[in-house]
Amino acid sequence: MELSLKIFQFILSISILVFLHELGHFLPAKWFKTRAEKFFLFFDPWFSIFSMKKINGKWQFKFFSKNLPDTQVIEKDGKKIEIPIDTDTLPEGDWRKYPENTKWGIGWLPMGGYVKIAGMVDESMDTRAIEKPAQPVGIP
Repeated sequence: MELSLKIFQFILSISILVFLHELGHFLPAKWFKTRAEKFFLFFDPWFSIFSMKKINGKWQFKFFSKNLPDTQVIEKDGKKIEIPIDTDTLPEGDWRKYPENTKWGIGWLPMGGYVKIAGMVDESMDTRAIEKPAQPVGIP
């Protein structure tokens, strides 16, 4: 019993620290009028334990929901390229139809958290950057 209480206290204290840290990313994004697509406590690969989003002025909630892709892969000129999903073709209840609102949630993997800010690109996911040859650092 004592061990489980200590584990709970540890996870709670880490959760508070992670939340405050991620708030430090979220608030400046809002101050500079940049869209924050997601705010998650803990990581959510494949699915999230809890998520919520404000749509048409009402909060909607989901429990144990599967993560749906924001992009689709198509083949063009023999190459596979990734393009955003056409939101006009999505059904009315699909949250991806409302990208202007932040999706809040709790993931299932307690190893941190994240704020997904629109326009920020992870260079490791940019295939064009991976294809380029390495460049020496500090040489013009």
